[in-house]
Amino acid sequence: MASSILSGGVDLDSLLMPIGAFTPISNVNIKSNGGVDIAQRYAGASHGTPYGTTNIKSGGVDIGTLFARIAAGPTTYTLVAASFSPGPGDFEYGFASFGGSVSPTTYAGYTITRLFTLVDTVLSTYGDDFTLSAASDPGSSLFTSITVGAQVRTSASATYSYSGGVANWGWSGTPYTNGLFQSATTYSVVIA
Repeated sequence: MASSILSGGVDLDSLLMPIGAFTPISNVNIKSNGGVDIAQRYAGASHGTPYGTTNIKSGGVDIGTLFARIAAGPTTYTLVAASFSPGPGDFEYGFASFGGSVSPTTYAGYTITRLFTLVDTVLSTYGDDFTLSAASDPGSSLFTSITVGAQVRTSASATYSYSGGVANWGWSGTPYTNGLFQSATTYSVVIA
């Protein structure tokens, strides 16, 4: 049963690590729908990476600093890539507003809104883009890597930004043939 406590429209069960066998932190005086303090439901921040901003406070402290982020683990996605040409020599392949699809549609409780490659055949460069819809900043280390075939992108090597409910990781390089997506086809994508 979900906690019925929402942060940015997402239940805390999809954001915070279950307590499992960990010793609970002190009660925070916020109770889930079962009437149990959430300190008895979720693992303290010392057992993983602190979640970050939830905009839910206990004693003036955001609970995201008290509890650990859920360990999202590797997830395999099926991405049906669409293609789009924004200009001469430029091609976009993947999932974005121009089309395509990704299944499942979420990672760690956040909705995937873009996962694509911009290829510039004139300059022989690529730009890979991964974007999530997130009411609060999930942080640059939400995942470790994105793998498509032999190509791997790490969160540590990404340019990360968060603004207005949009979390974005970007990578660029040469030659353009090293981009994650190279045509309008179906890909297996692993996010870990």
